[in-house]
Amino acid sequence: QPKLSPCVSKSIAYITKNLSIQLSATDLSKYAFVSKSTLEKCFRRELGFSVHEYIFDAVMLKASELLRNSSMTIRDISESLGFCDQFYFSNQFKKKFRKSSMMRTSSLRNLRLNSLPLPRRTESIKSE
Repeated sequence: QPKLSPCVSKSIAYITKNLSIQLSATDLSKYAFVSKSTLEKCFRRELGFSVHEYIFDAVMLKASELLRNSSMTIRDISESLGFCDQFYFSNQFKKKFRKSSMMRTSSLRNLRLNSLPLPRRTESIKSE
């Protein structure tokens, strides 16, 4: 497994600790003390994703976990992940997984994390 650059490692740790759809490459570049363009280049080269794609996938993974493993409402989940509108969250979730977040079916609950289209470094975005 290739070693990640300090700016990517630092950014992933920050994303994991402060998971929100509101995070931006600009926020992370300030935290990692690099330019936004440098951070974007490093993410693409090392992970194969833009910063935005990585954040979005991490947020959607967490949403999926919360839908399957908690009694939180759609509204609570969307707010906890930084969405201002639960309907926008629902639409984004549906686009990502081709399922409605309103469908709390056994198939959604049984979704395996390994089958989800996630950033390559999935071990880095697990919640603590």
